[in-house]
Amino acid sequence: MDWFRRRRRERCVSLEGVVLKDGQHSRRSELSQVLWEAIEQLSLEQREVIILRYFQQYSYQEISELTNMPLGTVMSTLYYAKQKLRRLLKEAWGDSSSSQQGGL
Repeated sequence: MDWFRRRRRERCVSLEGVVLKDGQHSRRSELSQVLWEAIEQLSLEQREVIILRYFQQYSYQEISELTNMPLGTVMSTLYYAKQKLRRLLKEAWGDSSSSQQGGL
């Protein structure tokens, strides 16, 4: 079971496994490029929980079990990861355009 969790964890952290739906790719390529660049600047732990939560749709409890992190740590890691993403996206787009893009 631990081997499976480690294996799944390695796969989920990779940005290569996350794809956009057909119609979204061309329309949002610039947006997704900036977003992925921001996500890549997060720590491994932060990147992992962001991808598991928002791209793989895992619950907090499932993320806790997959990563062997306490539930509170998952929640605080997500909080600080979103704070950092907000800051990085504001830097990339400027304050006014990031709020128009539906920031985090």
